[in-house]
Amino acid sequence: MSWYRSLFIVIAVLLVALMLTSAFSSTVLESLYGSSAPRKNITITFLNAKVIYTQDPSHLSKLSFSFSVKPSTDSPRTIFYPKVSGPNDARNIIIVRSGSIINFPVDTNLHTRSNKDLDIRVITDDYSFVSHTGSDEEHLTMQLDRKYNNANNFGAGTHTETATFTREGSETLLIAYRINVD
Repeated sequence: MSWYRSLFIVIAVLLVALMLTSAFSSTVLESLYGSSAPRKNITITFLNAKVIYTQDPSHLSKLSFSFSVKPSTDSPRTIFYPKVSGPNDARNIIIVRSGSIINFPVDTNLHTRSNKDLDIRVITDDYSFVSHTGSDEEHLTMQLDRKYNNANNFGAGTHTETATFTREGSETLLIAYRINVD
């Protein structure tokens, strides 16, 4: 019975030694997690927006926003503003005068590996324009795309970006957002 105990101790010591070797540890990490790159906690807060219609400063815009944030290999996390209240709602809109500031209660957290990119997309639809065909489906869309990575600390800090659309005049979207990286 004593030799069983000795054999068990030898096997246990060999297993512990094998697990402690760096080759085995990194292989296990990579097979479990796909990468040994450290994880980052990123918070993106969309602060505010301003839409300016240069042809008519008193123009009322009927806006809806879609905020999409994703690490490059994952599906996007999309937030709508104003919130869509049900699956059958085509859109919810906010009506603002040209030059008014829209404050957002919109933020999202995500975790990503430091070797991945971070994609941010903001799509703004303005339903105040009537198409030449009279269809409500045709509307003005402004899209803003930004990509960040670990080389620039995922864009940590506050940003103000601009997107412009020209059709029946010129409409400009200014959007401010903040990125915090832990």
